[in-house]
Amino acid sequence: MCAPDPNAAARFQAEQLQQEKIAKHGSESIKYWNRETDYKRGREASALGFSRAQSDAYTKALNIVGQGRAGKAALTQEYAVKQYVDEGGRSRRAGRSALVALLAKTSALDSAADNAFGAKMDAAHQGLLRRYNSFQIKNRERLGVKPEWGAPVLMPPRDKTGQFLASLSQGLSIATSIVGLAGPVSGMFKGLGGLGGASKAVSGAGAMSGAGAFASGLPSIGSIDLSKYSKIGQGLNIPFN
Repeated sequence: MCAPDPNAAARFQAEQLQQEKIAKHGSESIKYWNRETDYKRGREASALGFSRAQSDAYTKALNIVGQGRAGKAALTQEYAVKQYVDEGGRSRRAGRSALVALLAKTSALDSAADNAFGAKMDAAHQGLLRRYNSFQIKNRERLGVKPEWGAPVLMPPRDKTGQFLASLSQGLSIATSIVGLAGPVSGMFKGLGGLGGASKAVSGAGAMSGAGAFASGLPSIGSIDLSKYSKIGQGLNIPFN
């Protein structure tokens, strides 16, 4: 039986940190994906709004030019109706003031048309472009940064040396316990052996007394009285093994 790895707790903690990191990264990735979807929609909406605003500015400029041309036509018609015909005998500058007024009004209309597609159109375009860029910046800020994986979680290696030493220590501890239990058990068996010898001694003495009793019942042979030797075995206490 091998001892457990000393780094088992650290390895389990590293696995838990890795699982938490994977779950957190997945959650942040889903949130970023949702923000990215909103960012793309906002970018398309801002581009659409910028294009529409440019079209509106161009349409407005065309309307200004159209109004100028219509005004020029009306002024020319009015001047033609009121045009002075020199039939002689009049001043050479007669009717000149009406022509000068016509030229001044048409010049103002031409200037308005030129400004509509010139300086004013450029100013409107720059204003729309700044507004579009500002919206794009705010839209990008709402998107945020992509979720990063970050530093990797380090997995501690298996401590094979510590595991071997722990197994060795465990084995030595078990062996020491076995040796400690062997002493009392051997003494127990030795005590049981002494009890067996005593029982053998008691049984041998009983056998000798039985032999004496047998001899006491025998008749005398000649001048020898066997009854005198009937108790020969009762005085012996030597165990017979």
